[in-house]
Amino acid sequence: MYEDKKVIVFDFFGVISSEVAPFWLERYFDKETAKEIKSKIVSQVDSGELTENELNLKLAELTNVSAETVKKEWKELVKIDSELVNYIKELRKEYIIALLSNASATFLRRILDENKLNNIFDVIMISSEEKITKPNIEIYERLLNKINVKPENSIMVEDNPKNLEGASKAGIKGILYSDFDKFLKDLNEALKDL
Repeated sequence: MYEDKKVIVFDFFGVISSEVAPFWLERYFDKETAKEIKSKIVSQVDSGELTENELNLKLAELTNVSAETVKKEWKELVKIDSELVNYIKELRKEYIIALLSNASATFLRRILDENKLNNIFDVIMISSEEKITKPNIEIYERLLNKINVKPENSIMVEDNPKNLEGASKAGIKGILYSDFDKFLKDLNEALKDL
């Protein structure tokens, strides 16, 4: 059904929303410790090995705050880029729009529901549900298979260069996201070659 269509795939945290985990961790820990906790503990939530509640309990233990406080503080760090969301709605008139995010599905799906963002995507794929994370080539291939789109008809918008390397290995053109204006220029360039 989608074969000749083109897809633009968006990451969530660091693109559509502000980052959450790194900012929260750096409130409580020095940069090195924060990085280590992100790679050893938060990554287990992204891969579906830990639930959001289990993560909150682990972080509560490490910081001596309650799991409820952790949950509340993470939610408060979510800042949706409404300018980008409005632009995605415009893009959706012409392109398939997909979300591919390394995240806790319960956390991310709650954000999508609360901000009424589910309907801006044709497909939503979250690492914890897939039990595999970016930059693993398999998650990009799964997404393309799910929507039946060729890699060369795809663009990935991502703030993490490593995840763009994974996309590139799957044959997907990448855009490194830093801000909205630069993204518009980069997307216009990328669409010329799609």
